[in-house]
Amino acid sequence: MVRDAAGRTRDHRDLGGGTIQVDLRRGEETVVYRAGDRPHLEVGPVPCAPADPWGLPS
Repeated sequence: MVRDAAGRTRDHRDLGGGTIQVDLRRGEETVVYRAGDRPHLEVGPVPCAPADPWGLPS
């Protein structure tokens, strides 16, 4: 399924080989997921462990 931020289905084209095309205007977003799934989308903090900046040694 292809849905916009409001949950409305978006038009898309299957280009084959597992590739789809979704036409978006500047600033628009969409979420692509398997039919039958309904992912829980939430923006929030992600837990992480201490690490070196950008993966570089101190």
